[in-house]
Amino acid sequence: MGTKVTKPALSQLKGRSNLIGAEIGVASGIHAACFLSELDIDMVYLIDPYIAYKNGYGNIGLERAAETENNASIKLDKYKHKIRWIKEKSADAAKFIADNSLDFVYIDGNHSYESVVEDILLYFPKVKKGGLLSGHDYGFKTVKKAVDEFINEQGLKLHIISSDWWVWK
Repeated sequence: MGTKVTKPALSQLKGRSNLIGAEIGVASGIHAACFLSELDIDMVYLIDPYIAYKNGYGNIGLERAAETENNASIKLDKYKHKIRWIKEKSADAAKFIADNSLDFVYIDGNHSYESVVEDILLYFPKVKKGGLLSGHDYGFKTVKKAVDEFINEQGLKLHIISSDWWVWK
């Protein structure tokens, strides 16, 4: 691709091979399509329950959730041999992924403070030593607070470009 489209956090993985990762909050599959096309991915867990919900932008009904899921499925069809869909809430999906098995996790699901804290705490153990825990929307107060607290507690170095954040394990 001529244009750099992979999110800044995941672009840190360029040059690594046979990556195994997870994206929490797939939505229409835009980010997944980018990293699947630009990185050497062996397999990725795509985690999104595709259910009706209310967020800061308004209500997402079942019909819109189904439409979003269908769009993701179409967009990512050519990568289906590299994808394991987990259509569950991220907390429920965590039980399907072994600790120390992932090269990266990209968190872009529910942006409530409690959900971001939960995702970080559940998925950090899933990342291998030398792997990347990352996410989107660091500019949201809820996301920033959750990330900053975790980074400070763990003594990790936080990296930020635009709205992406990441730490190396």
